[in-house]
Amino acid sequence: GKIVGIEKYALGRTEEMLKEADIALLIIDSTVGVLELDERIANLIEKYKLGCLIVLNKWDIRESISYEKAVEDIRDELKFLHYAPLITISAKTGQRVHKILDEIISIFERYKQRIPTSKLNEIIKFAVGKHHPPSFNGAVVKIKFATQYEIKPPKIAIIMNRPDGLHFSYKRYLANTLRSKFDFEGVPLDISARHRGQRMEDD
Repeated sequence: GKIVGIEKYALGRTEEMLKEADIALLIIDSTVGVLELDERIANLIEKYKLGCLIVLNKWDIRESISYEKAVEDIRDELKFLHYAPLITISAKTGQRVHKILDEIISIFERYKQRIPTSKLNEIIKFAVGKHHPPSFNGAVVKIKFATQYEIKPPKIAIIMNRPDGLHFSYKRYLANTLRSKFDFEGVPLDISARHRGQRMEDD
């Protein structure tokens, strides 16, 4: 339904908190599934590029839905939080609640990790060798090197001859390749294309 009144106020307060956060817990009621408000909060988590843990609460009183089906439904509803691990808990009985802190600590360690430049470029070179960037308006697109210039979240600049030619699908391919080589579970990757010498802060 429409978000009005107190829910709208709560969403505004939530956004103010997320602006200052590193890690977000997205708590979903397993008896009702993903609601519109959950989706809006998930969008804010993506917007501010936060580490994320999805917590499926009331697991003890859910209907007969299996864990596999519950995960499938949530992944389908929240595709943009594909990187977020998911745990099931019961706040009422305390089931697995203690695992939340362990997960947060692990995600934060990955959120602030820095990939050595040599290792990063080794992986990017591997990815390019396996699948070259598509041409852009008939022009050859070349990746020269990559550098991680920030943490929380990991921000990686791809230095190219045609930064405007880095297609979103190829950026996703690079991100997936990096995820296959490094543990970034729960962490978004911020990958951007740059000219050599361009300030990293520029968008």
